[in-house]
Amino acid sequence: MRNLKLFTSLLIIISPINAQIIEDTIEVGAGWNMIGALYNGRAIDIVRTWPAGIIVSQFYSYNPGYGYVPNDTLKKGRGYWIKMSEGGVLIFESGVEWACGNPIEYDGKTYNTILIDTQCWLRENLNVGVRINNNQNASDNGTIEKYCYSDISYNCDIYGALYQWEEAIQYTTTPGAKGICPPGWHIPTLAEFVTLSNAVGGDGNALKETGQGIPPGEGTNTSGFSALLAGGRDYMGLYYYLSYYAYFWSSTELNSISAYFMYLTYDNSDIFLNYYTNKLYGFSIRCLKD
Repeated sequence: MRNLKLFTSLLIIISPINAQIIEDTIEVGAGWNMIGALYNGRAIDIVRTWPAGIIVSQFYSYNPGYGYVPNDTLKKGRGYWIKMSEGGVLIFESGVEWACGNPIEYDGKTYNTILIDTQCWLRENLNVGVRINNNQNASDNGTIEKYCYSDISYNCDIYGALYQWEEAIQYTTTPGAKGICPPGWHIPTLAEFVTLSNAVGGDGNALKETGQGIPPGEGTNTSGFSALLAGGRDYMGLYYYLSYYAYFWSSTELNSISAYFMYLTYDNSDIFLNYYTNKLYGFSIRCLKD
């Protein structure tokens, strides 16, 4: 039994990833019971799981005189518990709606968000997982594996991580899959990158952070997308083009060997789409809200 205190965030996530408590994320194991109390009441409009098939008991609270009873509202001083029988993520969404533009927490890191036309994007490249060296390929071993440019962890802190396509998409071929993105987010399809490009009139400078690139490719970041020229890793394990190119995997594959990506360059204002390459390349990941 683990006794935990839940705080009054608008989004409480319970996930069995690392067996530790990180801010509003409570890491659990299969079959654990959870008991908590809130400083203030919090109405719960949605209780959902990821993946959708995991088994979770009904949500209960303790009411003196009645014992444990079904409940959909978190109240101050009450105890609550759930029981998860499979690994996954349980998400409580508050009656106060989260809005794009507010930050999110994922794997102990804070990511900012930005609404561009109808799409809600993370403003930073994803940086989640365990670093492996450039001469290693990621594998389907239950651990998210990432590259940091030049095998220097600090570069992941600045530019985000680089991921091979199959690792990023988590070994599925479904366009728009969640992959390694936070719950409720996904890796954009090629079509969704086209939508992004159309929203900024095909102006790659509008997507680049200010100070990235040189005229005529200098970033203005008028969209707020804040792209960094993070470079990439080729299929042989060589890092290349830091400060010159930004590459973003889509979740759309061409075939069993190659997948599509979007890229930006330091000296050109174009947005390059409909390009594909070997899935062993390491590119940045930007997550898009479902």
